[in-house]
Amino acid sequence: MCEQDVVDRLMAARRRLGMTQAQVAHALGVDSITVSRWERGVSRPSRLARPRIDRFLRRHREDA
Repeated sequence: MCEQDVVDRLMAARRRLGMTQAQVAHALGVDSITVSRWERGVSRPSRLARPRIDRFLRRHREDA
């Protein structure tokens, strides 16, 4: 899956859960500016952030 798909899924989960970028950032161990940059397409998640994003998405699956 490409990085933009992961970011799109992260943003959709954040909105569905009613979370702010700051809350997601805290859960992922990054700052809210980083999450904002990902969502705007200014930057992409690092290789280190990818597993944390994957865990977050699995934990907050729509069917869970």
